[in-house]
Amino acid sequence: MKTMLAAAITFAVLLNAVPARGNGARPHFQLPTAQAPASKPAPTAAQAPASKPAPAQPKPAAQAPTSKPAPKPAPSTPPPAGRWTDVATIAANGGYQAGGSAFSDSFTFDQYLEQASMTARYPKKDGAAYGGGVTFRIWRNLGAGVSVSVANRSTTGDVNGTVPHPFHYGINRAVAADVPLAHDETAGHLSAAYVVPAGRHLLLTLAAGPSYFSVKQSLVQSVSVDESYPYDEATLRTPVVVSTSTSVWGFHAGADAAFYFTRSIGIGIGVRYAGATVSMPSRGGAVSLKAGGTQAAAGLRIRIPKPAPKKKGPPKPAVPAKVGVK
Repeated sequence: MKTMLAAAITFAVLLNAVPARGNGARPHFQLPTAQAPASKPAPTAAQAPASKPAPAQPKPAAQAPTSKPAPKPAPSTPPPAGRWTDVATIAANGGYQAGGSAFSDSFTFDQYLEQASMTARYPKKDGAAYGGGVTFRIWRNLGAGVSVSVANRSTTGDVNGTVPHPFHYGINRAVAADVPLAHDETAGHLSAAYVVPAGRHLLLTLAAGPSYFSVKQSLVQSVSVDESYPYDEATLRTPVVVSTSTSVWGFHAGADAAFYFTRSIGIGIGVRYAGATVSMPSRGGAVSLKAGGTQAAAGLRIRIPKPAPKKKGPPKPAVPAKVGVK
């Protein structure tokens, strides 16, 4: 098409260059003009194809809430120096008790229309003691404790006196005899305690409070004599004794030092005075004696430490909600 159009234009140029004939008129050629192709008519609304509906967009899935990072645990601060933090301490002791008191009891009885007189003497004797207890922490370095101590002693006393002659008025015969005796003490102690740690291994305790003593003592109840003609001499048989019991309140105070090889196990040594005055009925009326004494003891020590706080783990992640697509 372009080639034909170019040829036509060339031909027309050459024709116009030819001189006019006769009337001077030149032949006239009109160049063909390029025709634009006819555009197709736009389809009407009725003829326009129906457009397909756009597919529905799925809803975005709900995002799971992001969990906050777990807070860092606060650093544990050690207790101040000298602060007692245990739950309790336990002690089991064996040792020696020195104290008590010697006492005597005098009595008379009728024989041959006269009076025979006797005196029973009870010596003082120190001996072994054992016991144990527990102290609970109440507030800071203050605690409350309960303990028990036991002391058992066996000794030999004597009875001596005079008995009248059966034939001679006013003439008395001297008699004497030994007598086995027993003394048993059980004491319960309620203590207010002050506990001070001295470093990592040493624990010092001061304690004081009331004590309740239960005392059992052998006392001479009666005597009898052996005699034969001419009755110038007499022999005292072994006296008859009875065991008498009584209870009384007293007081105690003491100190203890414990060295711990581990966090919970150690050994300790303690000194305590615990005493009370006891009155008992006797053949002569009543006797007064001292219970308790100074106790020195050593033994096992156990600490019950405060449990460590439980560590909180990281929070569990939230489970994302399931959202369906419509």
